Amino acid sequence: MNFDYDAVIIGGAFSGAATALMLKRKHPAARVLIIEKTAEFDRKVGESTTEVSSCYMTRVLGLTQHLGHHQIGKQGLRFWFCKTPDQRFDDCVEVGTRYQSRLQTFQVDRAKLDSHLLVRAVESGCDLWRPAKVTKCDLNGANGQTVNAMVDLEERTARCRWIVDATGRAAMLARKLGHFRQNDEHPINAVWARFSAVKDWDSYDWRERFPDYSAACRTARSWATNHLMGHGWWCWIIPLRGGDVSAGIVYDNRIFKLPEGSNLGERLHAHILSNPIGREVFSDARIIEGDVHALSMLPYHSEKVCDDGWAAVGDAAGFLDPLYSPGLDLCSYTSYYVADLLTRHLKGEDVASHLRLYNEHYPVMYRSGSKGYIKTNTIIWATPS
Repeated sequence: MNFDYDAVIIGGAFSGAATALMLKRKHPAARVLIIEKTAEFDRKVGESTTEVSSCYMTRVLGLTQHLGHHQIGKQGLRFWFCKTPDQRFDDCVEVGTRYQSRLQTFQVDRAKLDSHLLVRAVESGCDLWRPAKVTKCDLNGANGQTVNAMVDLEERTARCRWIVDATGRAAMLARKLGHFRQNDEHPINAVWARFSAVKDWDSYDWRERFPDYSAACRTARSWATNHLMGHGWWCWIIPLRGGDVSAGIVYDNRIFKLPEGSNLGERLHAHILSNPIGREVFSDARIIEGDVHALSMLPYHSEKVCDDGWAAVGDAAGFLDPLYSPGLDLCSYTSYYVADLLTRHLKGEDVASHLRLYNEHYPVMYRSGSKGYIKTNTIIWATPS
């Protein structure tokens, strides 16, 4: 059949750009179009990687130079617990590694990472419509798919064999086809912001004031993903290159309510300051204007993630819980699998079994992870801080 493209990828951030780049590397003759709605990427909530996604980015995608020069090396996870709001800082319980992490992970500014990856995809030979708003999407299986989009005030049409949904939480195809499912068993919300003037966890002043605290750790606490843990909530603290710090709260709205305040940023800051660790770290911090965000009902998934002619990757397939930063793990798994699936088909292989496998394994992985998060949070939140 006469298609304009072999694959149209809707969404040009990490999942979409990674899928496009892997597809072009595996099958250079593939004709790939990326449709991205924004003129520039904004900074997303996901800013920390695990060993899984870091391995994918460095050893598979080949982003080592970018990550080394434009992002921050991460020093693992640290968790902080206290019993009372007035507890001394150096009397709180810290859980984390004593020495430097052996496997490299990163604290990433997603706007920079997404932009770099999209440039790499275009350099590999992908076409790009940006900014572009998808106005219509028709799925016809083996007969081909059609996408209409407004680009520069002009409507364009692309016919293709495959559509890849990389629209993130918009989950365009899952909602369109009726596969979208909210996870009501794990009702968590998030509020986050970026702060300036956050104190240095490894400063000389702190070494002098808290000598036992300093001696307990031989790696940089400042470059770790630090978590403040409480009853029905937890906060992340993530450093970004340039000095900004991302801080946010994830909470179960059946158990916890944010403090009252005139706006979300002030309410978040007030809660952080009510914690002895947060009070020590954020006493002089200031919220960066225009950089406060919120999401409700974080977990969801698609009951079906692919069929003949389409597939979903990354957050368009589902999202669970940000506790140990698994978001880019799911993006890595799904983008690699879908790129391989499309490559096999474009080379003439029957991919019916691969479609079936993806649809079978993704819900199993999601449900297993969901049970694990619910159990973990139940244990963490069982006793009030």
